[in-house]
Parts: sequence; C-alpha cells; structure tokens
Amino acid sequence: MGKQINGLILLSGDKHYNEIFHVELGDGKIAPEFSSSPLTLNTGLQDETQAKEAERIWSYRSGGSKRKRGFSTLTIDPSSDGRDNWKATVRYFQEAFAWPYAEFTYVTSDGEFKPTFTI
Repeated sequence: MGKQINGLILLSGDKHYNEIFHVELGDGKIAPEFSSSPLTLNTGLQDETQAKEAERIWSYRSGGSKRKRGFSTLTIDPSSDGRDNWKATVRYFQEAFAWPYAEFTYVTSDGEFKPTFTI
C-alpha cells in the first residue's frame, strides 16, 4: 500500500481476562493491544484459541470463584515535538478498588508505541 500507520494501539474487551498483547506487524514492529474484562456478565470462561502465545505478554484473570469484575483506563499524553515521545499508559482495576493493580506505559519512537517495561 505504500503507507505507514504511526502510533497504532488496539483496544478490545468482552473477555474474561485483562491482557496485553504485542501484535506483530512485520519489520520488527508491534502494536500493543489492551484488553479489558467486561464490567458485567463475567462467567469466568476462557477461550485460549484466540490468542497467539508469542504475542501475549501479560494476563490476569478477572473472573474466578468470586466473579470480580474489572475495567481498564488508557491515557495518552501527546508530545509537542511531533510523532515521538507520546506516552500511553494503561491501568487495570478490579471492581471498585481505588488503586490500579497493574500499570504499563508505552512511549512512541519512530512512530511506534514501544513498551517501557520488561516482563
């Protein structure tokens, strides 16, 4: 196609796990995918066939015997110097607890969101 998409982030939901995937785009580039469990109707079921294990980098089950529900927030802080140094932070919460139980940050470099953490 001759075009390049910069700063691609994928958001998904309606799963029973809170997860982060690094979707491989080719040429060594990734697009982070943040998945949040549903706020309601959390049955605790799992479908492992949807995920490519090489791309899943973090997972936390939000179901379980107590059926706790979760949600996530995504904050993007753009940089004033163009397409680099944009900061994306995803935070995962469980039920009504005040503090997130997990937080991950990505920063753009050469138009790609790259993780600032190691798992």
